[in-house]
Amino acid sequence: MKHLPVSQFLDKGNNNLDLIRIACALFVIYSHAFALSPAIGSNDILYNFTLLGYVAFGGVAVKAFFLISGLLVTNSLLSNGRIAHYVASRVFRVYPAYLVVIVTFTLIIGPWLSSVSVGEYFTSKETLHYIVRTLKFNVQYTLPGVFTHNTLTAVNGSLWTIPIEVKAYFYLLIIYLVSLVFGPYKKAFIAMISLAILIEPFTPFKGMLISKSDDPSIYLLYPFFSIGCLLAIFKEKITTTSFLVLAVVALLIFFLANNDLTKTALFYIFTSFLLLYISSLSFINKIKIKHDISYGIYLWAFPMQQIIASFIPGSPYINMLLSAMLSGLLAYASFRLIERPSMQFAKKLTNRE
Repeated sequence: MKHLPVSQFLDKGNNNLDLIRIACALFVIYSHAFALSPAIGSNDILYNFTLLGYVAFGGVAVKAFFLISGLLVTNSLLSNGRIAHYVASRVFRVYPAYLVVIVTFTLIIGPWLSSVSVGEYFTSKETLHYIVRTLKFNVQYTLPGVFTHNTLTAVNGSLWTIPIEVKAYFYLLIIYLVSLVFGPYKKAFIAMISLAILIEPFTPFKGMLISKSDDPSIYLLYPFFSIGCLLAIFKEKITTTSFLVLAVVALLIFFLANNDLTKTALFYIFTSFLLLYISSLSFINKIKIKHDISYGIYLWAFPMQQIIASFIPGSPYINMLLSAMLSGLLAYASFRLIERPSMQFAKKLTNRE
């Protein structure tokens, strides 16, 4: 078992974060199945275990996504320092696949599923608003006549996190640009701001920075991104062993705490750091992932689950299995045909500087 500083852990051969992200994408499918195809007596096992309304495998996944994203993009920005590279890599990693899933569903899948006529579907303002506003990161959730008889009518309920992640990238860029004024103390400045964002929801100053929501599923995302930022800043001083220590400490405090919101945050800290630690284990690293299809699974899973729920309602486990298979195939196609070419284009674009 290796005990590496985070700086070495970030080397591709010393982690299997791709596998962890794919697992997290599947966690989201697991959680959503109980909401989209509910059956009496079936529920997310984490909710049954913790009895906390905001704790579920989907929540574990999203917090881990944000922590890992904060770690990787902050490390890249601090190591590279090229603003054009940062902006291009983020834009071309996130937007092309996001655009394709929205346009494909709206123009091809939606009319086929809709209970209204094709003419009514395409002339409805709801259709126009869905595609235009969602492409501008003002996520809309319904299309005319689509999934109206399902338990939930949302077309793609997973998209709500994408604008938040994009904002996190933007905030990080602004913080980095301001930090340049501080010269050799720029990392200290970024760390100070990251720490302020991390602790804000748990202080009387909640809402003064960016934690505007009262829903921990939302306001904990920026703090978890900030945790990733802090790990990147102190990557020479923090080791992979610290991941396990922090996970254990968070779990112990979780059992001692009596406030539900505190327990919720602690549980997600426990699971996120446990996943980071698992990704550093040598036997996990031997499981080679050729293509990171986690983003594609995340984008496509919810609409696939809704389609399956339309035909096979009240069967969450069948929903999980079929949607994992279908979204996995679509994610593979997305990575090969859209995501990887887009990332390669961004690399060529910034290498021309």
